[in-house]
Amino acid sequence: MDVNNLTVKILIAYHKPAPLIKSDIFVPIHVGRSVAKEASKDGVISDEDLKWLKDNMIRDDTGNNISYLNRSFCELTAIYWAWKNYDKLENPDYIGLCHYRRFFSILWI
Repeated sequence: MDVNNLTVKILIAYHKPAPLIKSDIFVPIHVGRSVAKEASKDGVISDEDLKWLKDNMIRDDTGNNISYLNRSFCELTAIYWAWKNYDKLENPDYIGLCHYRRFFSILWI
């Protein structure tokens, strides 16, 4: 395996609008899309916010998915979606997950 040619996709899980993180590696995904219009701890999402999510990211309610279970499984619905719809991410060698509010840093040693 040539480590210089590995491909990586890191899903960034969103459930409401926030600063958009998007690139060839970072892929925003709207989690819980199939239950987005139902009341949650954050209230009910507005049509305007739902449109922003739709316009800026992929959704976890397409293809083979468990989006309807998002209120129980949270960001795991994005991981399930990536597993079952791998080709829609261009078949990367590695897939990761990050939450839009929980950032990580990489330290190169």
